[in-house]
Amino acid sequence: MPDIKTALQNALSKAASAPTPQIPTAWDDEGADAAIETITTKAKEATMPKQYFQTTNNVTRATFDYVKNNPGNTRTQIVAALAAQGFKKGSTGSLLGQMSKQGLLREANGTMFAAKDEYIPLKTSRNKDQVKPVVKPVAKKVQAKPRPTFIPPTEAPVQINASWDAETLLNNLSIKQARALYDELRKIFGG
Repeated sequence: MPDIKTALQNALSKAASAPTPQIPTAWDDEGADAAIETITTKAKEATMPKQYFQTTNNVTRATFDYVKNNPGNTRTQIVAALAAQGFKKGSTGSLLGQMSKQGLLREANGTMFAAKDEYIPLKTSRNKDQVKPVVKPVAKKVQAKPRPTFIPPTEAPVQINASWDAETLLNNLSIKQARALYDELRKIFGG
């Protein structure tokens, strides 16, 4: 008995030498009527234009066009109107902020206006050369006041009487007493 490789080569050579390609009888499970069909494909015509992704929902352009066609609306009014057209509130609100930062829209007294005559696609944050960096103001250094040093009481706390002094009282309180006094004063004065 020949090995599988030899048997396969013999079967293929018999099928290839036949005038019409036939399925070898050892492999034919459909009967003698089945034949190998030759399928030819035509090359695509070179004149067909390339098919790109068709935009079905351009929320950016719709947001700009709405502001341009309805000047003087507030952000809330714009977002609500575009939500009624089927756009997401979060997307339109975010786009209004981005368009304001990039100069497509301007805001005056809480109302929005188109700053450009035509829509210009937004610049991405990946192009760091085109987007202006945000400059944070430098905070002024403030000189901290020196903390008073704590002097632990050496003797029993002073009894409060009619003639008392706040400094003497604070110097003679323990930490727990001072905290309790602080809590009571906050109840009285709020905060």
